[in-house]
Amino acid sequence: MRKSKSIFSLALSVLMLLSMLSTGCSGPAFSNAGSDQLKVIASIYPMADFAKKIGGELVYVVQLIPSGFEPHTWEPSTLDMKTFEEADVFIYNGAGMEMWADPVLSSIRNGEIISVNTSDAVELIEPGAYSVTEDAHEDESDPDEHDSDHDHGAYDPHVWLDPMNAKLQMEAICEAFCRADPEHEDYYRENYTAFAAEADTLDKEYRDALGEQESQYIVVSHEAFGYLCKAYGLVQIPIRGISADAEPDAARMREIIEMTEKYKVRVVFFEALGSPKVAEAIAVETGCETLPLHPIGGLTEEQSKAGEDYFSLMRSNLEALVYALS
Repeated sequence: MRKSKSIFSLALSVLMLLSMLSTGCSGPAFSNAGSDQLKVIASIYPMADFAKKIGGELVYVVQLIPSGFEPHTWEPSTLDMKTFEEADVFIYNGAGMEMWADPVLSSIRNGEIISVNTSDAVELIEPGAYSVTEDAHEDESDPDEHDSDHDHGAYDPHVWLDPMNAKLQMEAICEAFCRADPEHEDYYRENYTAFAAEADTLDKEYRDALGEQESQYIVVSHEAFGYLCKAYGLVQIPIRGISADAEPDAARMREIIEMTEKYKVRVVFFEALGSPKVAEAIAVETGCETLPLHPIGGLTEEQSKAGEDYFSLMRSNLEALVYALS
């Protein structure tokens, strides 16, 4: 593992040097940033959304990984490496989501960049926690009773799907902005206070609505909802593992169909950024409905145009969950 990281770091350094030689020292990523704005890189959509909420007009945020790309396997381009050289702050999710982050940070020459792993204060869970598999015991909510998918690290990285975790992530971003731009500390802290209160409100809405439901099992497109399940007493039946790209084989499809019937599931959830075909195939076999449930790893074009954000999509998820579990 150490050897592979060294090779990756060397390759990144070469890419960065070639980029500087071929296109000069300034790239287009921050070309529209104001002279007084913090230049911020956010790895994925939730981090970009949180950064814009906390930073407001005082930050210019570049989302590094486009919506729809798998963050685990994404690799930076030469232009991305130049963006790191110009940035003031780098915000990433952590918990194994961005496996490339440490090699990138060790390869760049920007000694002033402030990097923040927003999951540092989060109580992480393992892949497979709060999931049910074919041979699971009756107490499905105990994470120690389940098989774990460790293909993408020791922890489930989808921490933002619990609003209280999102609140911790926004706090980490606030602290980074205050370090990078202490002159406007009061502004960042006021923004954080407002959105932290909204996270508290969202958490209460979830607890009030889901606490009334008798069922607890949800069939989801991939194993992204462990933190949400932990927070609100649910159990996910994932069609795929932690990675959204892996397609289920025939045996896994049979298991899902059997568990859907066993736990009296009435809705099979799919993701707006992915194909609904597998969910639809299961629905045909079981007589279930299909509905979107958003892991909020990114926005569709329609969602972006409609002005959707983390909070609006979490509330859409709550409506879908209440319907499915009622």
